[in-house]
Amino acid sequence: MNPSFLLPASAPLKSMYDQRLYLENKQHNQSEIAQRKTILESKVRRLMVVLTGRCNIDCIMCERKESNFTLPKAELEQIVELFPYLESIMWQGGEVFLIDYFKEFFEKAAGYPQLLQEINTNGLLLTPDWATIIASANARLILSIDSTDPDIYEYIRKGADFRTLINNLTVLKAARSSRNKNSAADIINVVVMRSNYRSLEAFVDFALEYGLGSINFMYMVGRKCPQENIFNPPEKEAIAYLDRTIPEIIARAKATGIHVNCEFMEYLSSAKASQQKLNSGVAKEALFCSLPWKSLFIDATSGGKVYPECLCLQPVGELSNNTLKE
Repeated sequence: MNPSFLLPASAPLKSMYDQRLYLENKQHNQSEIAQRKTILESKVRRLMVVLTGRCNIDCIMCERKESNFTLPKAELEQIVELFPYLESIMWQGGEVFLIDYFKEFFEKAAGYPQLLQEINTNGLLLTPDWATIIASANARLILSIDSTDPDIYEYIRKGADFRTLINNLTVLKAARSSRNKNSAADIINVVVMRSNYRSLEAFVDFALEYGLGSINFMYMVGRKCPQENIFNPPEKEAIAYLDRTIPEIIARAKATGIHVNCEFMEYLSSAKASQQKLNSGVAKEALFCSLPWKSLFIDATSGGKVYPECLCLQPVGELSNNTLKE
């Protein structure tokens, strides 16, 4: 017997059955992908769901709020059937805490210990009740915070209140501490732009103060607020500044136990040489994307269209007309 299937004798039969379903499906999926099958019998292992385009604030660079559509609960019910097989589900908005049925789906998913739940949020609607629920589950928040300076933060995130954010982060840290469990580390998402690129160093101390385990620096995309975009076209002075400071931030964060991911490393000369060396050793024919064969992306902002993965541009169906199996 595979030791992965061995659970304590006290484990409920349902938990043992769910664990077996999960492990068997994961192994089956990996095998089918390795065989380069295009039609798979195994079920998806990852799910990303944009529940709504609605939001409680109006960020200067956000285009998602152009759609106020929210996925109807009835159409979303079928995702519950996938919970036993999933290793992760990412809930996105808009702002997910605006959706009245979200707690019901979150708590159902929390019944499957192997299933990591990630919640993209601005953190402004995080209540003490929600903080306790999240801290008690296999879940983490991905918090959109573009500056630790109150004035810059409130300029970028129109309608947000920095004091509310700080209060909510304090409540979340207390809830995490009281549970004293090895839970997934919460993440800060930072959209880097003209208004904030010179103050990114402050995020390391900020993450330490509020018990946040990772920082993710992102570049701007889309058409809104072009005067803030330092990447398209690349602004030499800003890129040069980031080229100097990002390695320093990464090194300092590592020394304090904070993980830093930078999505725009391709723009930095300090990273180009090592990346070119890495790429030179990879045969083009060996490159293969497995994401569309183990994940699904359901997008409320496109009216409920379903994509194989969030990076795929071609939808494979629509939730109002197709089942997830289809």
